[in-house]
Amino acid sequence: MNADAETMRFFPATLSVEQSNAMAQYCRELIKQQGWGVWAVEEKATATFIGLTGLMR
Repeated sequence: MNADAETMRFFPATLSVEQSNAMAQYCRELIKQQGWGVWAVEEKATATFIGLTGLMR
């Protein structure tokens, strides 16, 4: 999803696989440190990743 221009149209830029993985790790670390952050969202029936939700400073 992070590489798709239409999906990322409201974000600063699309991301490479490496950048996307680094962002996911950063989000996990923030949740560990703060107890809150950004979480992945899956479609319940298929467990397909469909986006993200949460809070960031």
